[in-house]
Amino acid sequence: MLFHRPHPRQRRTCEEHKAELEEENYHLRSELQTEVDINRQNERRINQLERDYSRCEQEIQNLNREIERLENASEEEIVDLEERLVKSEEQVEKLRCQIRSISSRKNSSKRGNSLDLYNSDDNMATITELANAIDGYVDNRTTARDILIDQIKRATRQIRRKENNLHQDLVRKQRRQYDAEAERDLAITRRDLAEGAMDRVVGDLQQLRTNGRNQVNRMLDMIGRKQTRIGMLVQEKFALQLLYQRNAHHLQRSRGDIGLLEFNRDRLYERYEKWKNKTQAERQNNLNLQGQILALQNNPPNQ
Repeated sequence: MLFHRPHPRQRRTCEEHKAELEEENYHLRSELQTEVDINRQNERRINQLERDYSRCEQEIQNLNREIERLENASEEEIVDLEERLVKSEEQVEKLRCQIRSISSRKNSSKRGNSLDLYNSDDNMATITELANAIDGYVDNRTTARDILIDQIKRATRQIRRKENNLHQDLVRKQRRQYDAEAERDLAITRRDLAEGAMDRVVGDLQQLRTNGRNQVNRMLDMIGRKQTRIGMLVQEKFALQLLYQRNAHHLQRSRGDIGLLEFNRDRLYERYEKWKNKTQAERQNNLNLQGQILALQNNPPNQ
């Protein structure tokens, strides 16, 4: 009877094939886990990009509202400054008219009245008459001395009163002149102050317009940078989405490969178990046959 034993190479090849499948399965699982980790990172990155995109859009909206507010505020301030400028111009014109009026009154006063104590025609005529009367009293030899003295005293008292009146009139005229000059100087000072205030208003208006334009330009430049950033974020998001889709497809395919390998591994393991059981049965059968052969050799049948 022919005894058949399995070749050892066949058993090693099956075991090696199983080991190769298990190793390949291990590598595929490692690659699958790597792809899963990459996809998770891409998902987090896409979510971050979406948040950045929303934040940039919100910042652009805020900047647009700020620009609108600044433009409205600038227009209101410009209108207010223009109104102040008009009022300052009107005030300056009034002060100029007041200065011209004061100067005109002063010139008229100089032309119509002299400030000299002895230039009043009426008062000077009265004083001349009194002086002539005194001369007449003195020249009149027939007048008694007491009467003459009394007449001279009355005349001198009248002269003193007239002199006092002239002096008071001079003081009043000088005071009016001083008041007019002070009023004119005050008007000139107020005019200069009003003109200075008007110049400051004009400077503030120009500076406000310049600052408003500069601030609007800065915000427009910031909006441009934000829009450029949004474009870059959109491109990066699109690239990451493509990469995510590719990795998801690769992940799905890898999972299919792993499933197929596991299926093949299970089938191979079943075949290996069947082969192993069959080999053990054949080995046991061979052992039984060898035992029978030995028994026959030791106890040959009777001839």
